[in-house]
Amino acid sequence: MICLVCGDEADIKAADDGGRKVACRECGRYEITGEVLALREKNHYRIDAEKTQRWIQTQYVFGRISPKIDARTVKWVGAR
Repeated sequence: MICLVCGDEADIKAADDGGRKVACRECGRYEITGEVLALREKNHYRIDAEKTQRWIQTQYVFGRISPKIDARTVKWVGAR
């Protein structure tokens, strides 16, 4: 399977909320909500890999083992 953030190879499993649980060599472990996946598909948005990877790493520092990317935390390409 392909990582939803960076496009590298990843292990992806379904999450309870319609989202996905991802384990990627480049990004690490994270969850992404069904809402974000729907926004991405509907609007043809792309997730900013560099900003999102930094956000995931920051979440690890705060002790979050599998940070959840949701509508508040997603980093879209071109967004401020």
